[in-house]
Amino acid sequence: MSDSGGATRWINPRLRQEGMEDGAITFRLTKSFFVSLAPLVDWLVQARISADSLSVLSVICAGFAAVALTFEHDGVSFLLLVFSGVCDLLDGWVARTQQSSSPAGELLDTLCDRLSELMILGAFLGNGMSAKWGEGMRRWGVSAAAVALVGALMMSFASALLRNRPKECSPVQQKSSLSRGIFRRPERAVVTAFAALLLHTFPGISFSLLWMMGVGAWSSAVLRILAYRNWLLRKAESSQETETSSLLIDAQSSDRAE
Repeated sequence: MSDSGGATRWINPRLRQEGMEDGAITFRLTKSFFVSLAPLVDWLVQARISADSLSVLSVICAGFAAVALTFEHDGVSFLLLVFSGVCDLLDGWVARTQQSSSPAGELLDTLCDRLSELMILGAFLGNGMSAKWGEGMRRWGVSAAAVALVGALMMSFASALLRNRPKECSPVQQKSSLSRGIFRRPERAVVTAFAALLLHTFPGISFSLLWMMGVGAWSSAVLRILAYRNWLLRKAESSQETETSSLLIDAQSSDRAE
């Protein structure tokens, strides 16, 4: 049996891509977490379980979690969301280890992520509209689910804008965690799972978590959109400078010819 070298070789580059600095506490803690999962990734690779299979399994678990939440099985929903999140965490890692990364796989992963969020947040929205809550709690629940849902969609839109853009355009490349934004996909998955666990026991806390997640997702989306806007402005200025330089060169050439 092979050691975990096949999977672990992708850990440091991935963390640096996320803007983490070697030696930082967050870098060491995150690396330790990923190292603990490396043997599982190697096993999945040896078992020839594809990254696409993990992406599909992730969205299936999220769908069942949404159903369980609708029927007030909060614990079951929580466990399914945790399993869904683990599959979503591992699919890209498995693809890199198998050297099977492709645009089609990235598209499938993105579609599965969005569908998973739509289903589970839709379940929260349906629960928030339930007559079992008082009027105040219904308003709080519906608004929380709506803000979280739109925030997740805005994050998807903003991330799509930055895809395949130069590194300087992406806030992910900046070293400040604040500039990269908060409540990206992993953070949203964790918060959603705990909100599901608490929904029918402590609904106020559950809906408050959704509100926090929604506001955080909106802030991250705005940061990404501003980064894209700044890149467009710099690109336009650079093009204008190039065009001006070309005109000056042409003018000088004409003067010499005369």
